[in-house]
Amino acid sequence: MLVKTHYLIEGCILSKEIRGLSNRPIMYEKTILTTRLIEALQAFLITEVSVEKTLIDGKKFLPKEVIDPELQERRKSSDFTDLYLKSVQTYKRLFKNWQAGSKVEVAMIRLIMIPLWTRL
Repeated sequence: MLVKTHYLIEGCILSKEIRGLSNRPIMYEKTILTTRLIEALQAFLITEVSVEKTLIDGKKFLPKEVIDPELQERRKSSDFTDLYLKSVQTYKRLFKNWQAGSKVEVAMIRLIMIPLWTRL
């Protein structure tokens, strides 16, 4: 979940790596945050980070405010995943038909692949 840095507490676990302006990682994924690391994040002017829902001791982490762009990201990725899986199944059926001796239909391949390319 995406959380503002001033709501972080000691024991939070990063779920994504944090990159600075130079695109070099400041902290890696699965880093356990201490008070010193939280201060470092604030010193680098990082306003929000992605953390796990549980703390290192197994308790649930319930910040006062959660930011939801990750939810929209997951929806987009799940839409693409659904389209991808349907395309794979259709392509497998076409392939079995080709193995059985039918002709390769390039138009059908295009109908399967082009929607995937437009979603990327």
